[in-house]
Amino acid sequence: MHLKRSQPSFIGEIKVDEKDQRIWNILLLPPRTPYKDGIFQLRITFPVEYPFKAPQFCFITPIYHPNIDEKGMMCLTILQYDNWKTGTTIEKGNQFL
Repeated sequence: MHLKRSQPSFIGEIKVDEKDQRIWNILLLPPRTPYKDGIFQLRITFPVEYPFKAPQFCFITPIYHPNIDEKGMMCLTILQYDNWKTGTTIEKGNQFL
């Protein structure tokens, strides 16, 4: 979990849940996109089996995006069970947004 070490400029804040370190709350501040000026809260939940099982990405802030369903869940091919690779990084998931 290297995201905190190489924090991209579009991430305003990363808070790791004090009670469960597998839950990260991230504040996204997307530049130069249709979402510019928006502030979005994203929750990443790492399963106990991580990195052998994909983390779950869920937007808490409502957002209209082709890769995000009505419940805020990211629908990316790389996060699907059959496509997840243990070497896939969290940065890679954010890159597809």
